[in-house]
Amino acid sequence: MKVNRYALPEPSDVEKKMLKALQSISSDDKFLFGIRVTLETDELRREMNAAIEDGDVQTEEDAIYYAIQIVEEGVPGN
Repeated sequence: MKVNRYALPEPSDVEKKMLKALQSISSDDKFLFGIRVTLETDELRREMNAAIEDGDVQTEEDAIYYAIQIVEEGVPGN
């Protein structure tokens, strides 16, 4: 994935699963790039994926706000 001249490394398996879930919401490269750079650990990526699968995150806005929340507050239940 490349946005402008910035490129991220090849995603891990956990990140690939999260990206696939995010693409069910939107295929916008800037949206996907933003979530990737925000969620830097596999724990956070697993949480985002679970929230999408559970139906708690359904829109780009949901995903953005949830990403910010779990980065600032941590994964719920931990």
